[in-house]
Amino acid sequence: MRVDRRLFRSTLAHRVFLVFALCALLPIAVFAVVSNRSVTEQLMVQAGERLRQAAKSQGLSLYERLLFAEVELDAVAADLAGSGGSTEGPPAPGRLRRVVVVDEAAGAGDGGQGAADSFRLRQREEHLMRGGSLLQVTPGDGSSSSVRLIRRLQPDDPSSPVVVGEVDFAYLWGLETGNVIPADAEYCVFERGGEVVYGGFDGCAGAWRALAAGAAAADGGAAPPVLRVDGADGRRFVAGWRDLFLGARFGAGDWLVVVTEPRSVVLAPVARWRVLFPAVVLLALSVVLLLVIVAIRHTLDPIDEFRDASEALARGELGRRVELHGGDEFEDLARAFNAMSDQLRRQFAALDATARTHRAILSSLDASQVVEATLDGLLDYFRADRAVVVVAEPRGGRFLRHAAEAPGPHRAEIDEIPPPEPERSAELISAQPGVVLGHDAPVSPWLSTWMGLGDPATVAVLPIRLGEDLAAVLALGWKVTRTLPEADLEQLVQIGDQFAVALANARMVAEVHDFSAGTLEALARAVDAKSPWTAGHSQRVTHLAVAIGRALGFDGTELSRLYRGAMLHDMGKLGIPQQMLDKRGRLDDNEFSVVMSHTAIGERILEPIGAFAEIMPVVTQHHERYDGSGYPAGLAGENIDLKARILAVADVYDAMTNPRPYRESVEPREVVSMISAQSGTQFDPVVVGAFLEVIEVHGGIDSVDWIRNQASDQPAGAVGGTRVGGPPPGKVS
Repeated sequence: MRVDRRLFRSTLAHRVFLVFALCALLPIAVFAVVSNRSVTEQLMVQAGERLRQAAKSQGLSLYERLLFAEVELDAVAADLAGSGGSTEGPPAPGRLRRVVVVDEAAGAGDGGQGAADSFRLRQREEHLMRGGSLLQVTPGDGSSSSVRLIRRLQPDDPSSPVVVGEVDFAYLWGLETGNVIPADAEYCVFERGGEVVYGGFDGCAGAWRALAAGAAAADGGAAPPVLRVDGADGRRFVAGWRDLFLGARFGAGDWLVVVTEPRSVVLAPVARWRVLFPAVVLLALSVVLLLVIVAIRHTLDPIDEFRDASEALARGELGRRVELHGGDEFEDLARAFNAMSDQLRRQFAALDATARTHRAILSSLDASQVVEATLDGLLDYFRADRAVVVVAEPRGGRFLRHAAEAPGPHRAEIDEIPPPEPERSAELISAQPGVVLGHDAPVSPWLSTWMGLGDPATVAVLPIRLGEDLAAVLALGWKVTRTLPEADLEQLVQIGDQFAVALANARMVAEVHDFSAGTLEALARAVDAKSPWTAGHSQRVTHLAVAIGRALGFDGTELSRLYRGAMLHDMGKLGIPQQMLDKRGRLDDNEFSVVMSHTAIGERILEPIGAFAEIMPVVTQHHERYDGSGYPAGLAGENIDLKARILAVADVYDAMTNPRPYRESVEPREVVSMISAQSGTQFDPVVVGAFLEVIEVHGGIDSVDWIRNQASDQPAGAVGGTRVGGPPPGKVS
């Protein structure tokens, strides 16, 4: 399985992993300790009970062997009594190693007298008199003692000799057969004083110490049934013990039978468990680790989704969504995040639409651009299937319908529609400001048709009034049924208010431009009216100059400046005497000097108007020559303003192709040839090339009709059909 590197980098992953690891390790560790202790104690208790039973069984077996040895001793004694009391009995059949008869009065036969004395026969005379046997334990080599049985030949005769039989070592202790202790166990036999009767292996000494310590711990009582024994060689044992009562039968002190078993044997199951348990723990930890990794990955994946989506929002990728379907809290959080993202998208779209509307107000002099920006804003913000803006023209009573559809680029379709009937118009005008028809009030069927919405499932219509007149109508249509929330309705009203302000400003600016263009044309006509020979001269020159400017690639701003400069280039002729302008002969030097001053006079006339400062070079330099021989400053080449160089060509062409009091008009072909011949001297060669292109495109060099038509038909101040005070369009591609 591939381990995700995020597990090593994420703080959350570290925390989750630590919690899971602790939740797995702590219970396992506690379970291991408790289980080990519990199982160990249980095995120890079970071993103690088993060894105690073994000690009991072994004690009974020893007692039984002593009884059989006693029976055999009785038989030997009976045989001896029948044979006259011989001092040496017959060989023992297997339970007794040796049998001797000891004369108590003699005190020694084969050392037996000393042995009889050691038993304190006088103190046990009653037991012997009853025909019982006495048990004698004589310390041996440290690992076991010699065990003898003693009885009288004639129990009722105190002076009768005693028969002493030494119990066979192998028989008594079961070295060959008869032991009932477990295979790995050993047993010890102690007298009450701690003397070892049998058992010289390592665990015996430790067993007696454990017995003594247990009795001491119990305030002098009996030792506990289960003993923990420490051997001298470091081994550890578990022991069980039982008393073997010998007093009633054999007139001797009781024995303690102790059976021991190595602790390692007792705890062998635990040892195997300790080997297997780490493997089980390792397997469990592996499973837990796998589950932890899976859980962490299932947690980190949604977190990564949210982080990426948040970063996308921070980068401006509005509308970014998080798609989670886990059926948990992450899914709920994803829904909340998506709702927030959609809300941000709508809000920013509204801000963007409002900003575009503001930009349209500030940068455009045409209401159509305001309409286009509003359509884009409506479609982007409201996600409508169709948006329509109907605008009432301020003059003429026309209604223009602008419609756009989503998705894709919002290219508006523009068509003229008939005005609504008076009662329908009143329905729109009477709507309260801010009322959205279709939500706040019902929509009449005719309105959807008139707006060109088709047959949508949901409609929102907002009338726009300027004063008491219906100025425009905004409409949205959706193919599915939906209800706009209150925030969207408020936003639609805000966009409508912005649109109304923009439309009013555009109309006001258009009126100002119309006034400015009309004033400009009136001034030009005033100049041309100075002499009947120059009637229409300014307009014709202006249109030709604008056509040349377009051929040179002028933008709208430069064309507008060229237009205004051309219209007013002869403004100074207002200060020239009428007789000089209409003189039929050549002007003398003084008269020509006066006429030349018209550029300076025009500068003085226009100077107070700050808006004309940018066109002043056209007024003052249009009589400069490319070679520097012109007037009034003798400028040459690139030092002459380009618009003035253009006007120089257009001015000469119109002046020569029209009659003057001092000459007849010249054929256009001749004028064009003259202008071409003066390229590089009187005129800029680049401007001459553009002039020739314009002449060729518009009917050839023999025709000036297109210039006259443009000057007479084009409305004053029109550029591209829009009355904004700019230059007129030429038909130059």
